[in-house]
Amino acid sequence: LIEEDCEQLKADLAAAKAQLERVAGGLDAAAALVSCELMYKAASPKDTAVCSHVISGAVRRHFGSSAEFFAVQVGLGYQHLAASGLALQGCANDVVSFASFFRERGVVFSSHVVCSDEAVDIECTQMLGGALADILCALKMTKDAMDRSVAKEKCLFFNFSGHGTQVEDRDGDEEDGFDEALCPSDFETAGSLTDDALCKW
Repeated sequence: LIEEDCEQLKADLAAAKAQLERVAGGLDAAAALVSCELMYKAASPKDTAVCSHVISGAVRRHFGSSAEFFAVQVGLGYQHLAASGLALQGCANDVVSFASFFRERGVVFSSHVVCSDEAVDIECTQMLGGALADILCALKMTKDAMDRSVAKEKCLFFNFSGHGTQVEDRDGDEEDGFDEALCPSDFETAGSLTDDALCKW
């Protein structure tokens, strides 16, 4: 790297460090990692590899060996709703891609629960379906595992790839009168998972 590139890299890494330091209790570590990675999209492959390696090291130093990582991933294709035009492609692949993102950076999940209504080629501690009951079960299993953990810092990664919607806000905490909600595979009969319900976990 020429001197000018090195100076830019230093500035970018400083910004990355500041982003990581803003992570509250480690719970938004995934968002911080993704945000930092996006800073290098325009870089050359060589520069990106260097930056990714440095970020990985920074994350490990930030959380230390006492940190424990947990994950709940949901990827839904809704193929049973194809006739209604609601089927999605690639959501199961999102689960695999995110898991690979962390694995390649040395992150090992103590509890890794995957929910999907499709076959997902991934190693995890528990594979469940994509129904609302399955997602709630995954959240409970993960919360129980985190409660049992004696780690100083606990980091949770949650991702949902599927349909979203809005439903009427029943507790008055939304200015627009609607809660954001995730649609499980059986949303037509079981309903959705609102942001309020999700945050309770």
